[in-house]
Amino acid sequence: MIKLLSLKGFKSFSEIDIPFKPLTLFSGLNNSGKSSIIQSLRMYVKACDKKSPFIEGYGSLRELRSKLSHPSEPVTIKLEYSSDDVDQLILHEDEDKQSYPEKSLVFSFLSADRLGPQTYLPLSNNYTHFPKIGDRGEFVYEFIDKLERSIVPDTMQHENSQGDILPLAIKGWLSEISPNVDFLYQLNSKVDIAQATFDEFRPKNVGFGLSHALPIISTILGHVATKPIHDWDEDWGKEWDERRLNNTLIVIENPETHLHPRGQTAMGVLLAMAASHGVQIVLETHSDHLMDGIRLACKEKLISNDDVIFHYLSKENSESETKIQTPSIDENGKLSFWPNGFFDQSMKIRAKLARK
Repeated sequence: MIKLLSLKGFKSFSEIDIPFKPLTLFSGLNNSGKSSIIQSLRMYVKACDKKSPFIEGYGSLRELRSKLSHPSEPVTIKLEYSSDDVDQLILHEDEDKQSYPEKSLVFSFLSADRLGPQTYLPLSNNYTHFPKIGDRGEFVYEFIDKLERSIVPDTMQHENSQGDILPLAIKGWLSEISPNVDFLYQLNSKVDIAQATFDEFRPKNVGFGLSHALPIISTILGHVATKPIHDWDEDWGKEWDERRLNNTLIVIENPETHLHPRGQTAMGVLLAMAASHGVQIVLETHSDHLMDGIRLACKEKLISNDDVIFHYLSKENSESETKIQTPSIDENGKLSFWPNGFFDQSMKIRAKLARK
């Protein structure tokens, strides 16, 4: 697992070390640097796969280099692992000064720009490689189908689950969003599409919440699930098991979108539980309800408080450097301090309403 991310000369970070835990949460006002941290992880993983680390639409090295750094300085994204291994991505206009990382991760990223309700989704036809969900959740039905016989541990089951295989476990957690929902999917390989229904209705007729939450619930449960009872039928299965053990990183932007407060809290509990089952999770969130779910999971010992870390990011203005405050969390889910702006808007409004 990653225990430290170091950034140098990257966007609003001139030089900073950011500690990571099995569950790492980033919050803060808009344009404070949260998405930049996630971008650095995505670039690192692309480089691990020997691809260009630059993400389409995010600009060139000149745009990514911090305005606080000298134009000739390299941009460095370095990871230190719990094994004490260190690997880094160094970017420079001079190719001789560049360096790509060697260590690879089983990586899953879900963007805030996830697909909403769709009549159908594409198939990736990714039959020879590991299951993938897609940055926008576009391959979620295929992901579930590929892992449909895998077993979700009892400790990750929702109380409404009707079985331990992945599709039934997903259905149980979906009930937090829509009670007793019946989720069915099917793949049509002849036209390379997949379709699903919720309570026999097409997704567009049941709102955004289920479609936005499904990829998150699926990727979380899919990565903690164990091999099928009768082992894997496909060649990739055993390699999938070997590689993802203590080597899985899941990054999710705004997992709370389109969920009601109870669903957001339940999502926080689910994410915390998964982080106690060997996967490493990084979250960007604006939801106090989701954070409350994580704190509740600490109090109920579903995850150790030592395995959770919160970072609050802030900037004085658009040109300044990002600052990070890191309140600790105790075994009862209480924070050591609350930074100004850290989910305190409700308290401020209540104080104003209480005035005569």
